[in-house]
Amino acid sequence: MEENDQYEIDENEGQNLIRGSSCVRSCTASGAKRIIIYRRDWCGLLCQIVIPITLVLFGLWLQAGPTNLTQSPPRPLSTGFYPYKQRVLMNSNPVNMTGDGFDVTGAELAAALPNATTAFDVKLIDETLNYTQFYDAVYESRNELPLFPYRYGSYQVYQANKKSNLYNIINYLNVTSQEATAMFP
Repeated sequence: MEENDQYEIDENEGQNLIRGSSCVRSCTASGAKRIIIYRRDWCGLLCQIVIPITLVLFGLWLQAGPTNLTQSPPRPLSTGFYPYKQRVLMNSNPVNMTGDGFDVTGAELAAALPNATTAFDVKLIDETLNYTQFYDAVYESRNELPLFPYRYGSYQVYQANKKSNLYNIINYLNVTSQEATAMFP
């Protein structure tokens, strides 16, 4: 037999680079090599095999165990929980008006709030302010008298249109330690 006959390619089986190799032989050889290494390195065996399997089994045991956790009862949200009218700052006209006659003003949005006349005190800003100017107006409004109740939130209406049903509103929510008292009376 010639030397070139050993490396011939069988068209049915494809090219076999290592003569006589198979997936089972490769896996067996890798497994045998790993066992030989673990015989010399007990720490590797513990860190790579024993401890991870133990932790997974412990986690499955915790997951499958009985629990006495129950779902909390529903907590209804109501404007009646707040002791005072909630002060809100809002721009009167949207920043990006389409001009098709279907733009929603800040006054219309304020009227749509739940219990709008009894639960909210809405201050409308008539100027057209950009994002940073409105942010500054929100910051400066914290010193307006009366100081109580603290201002819960402010809304800059960017775009509001009844025809396209497109409402983009930027919410400035005040939840610092002194302003959170209005949220939790």
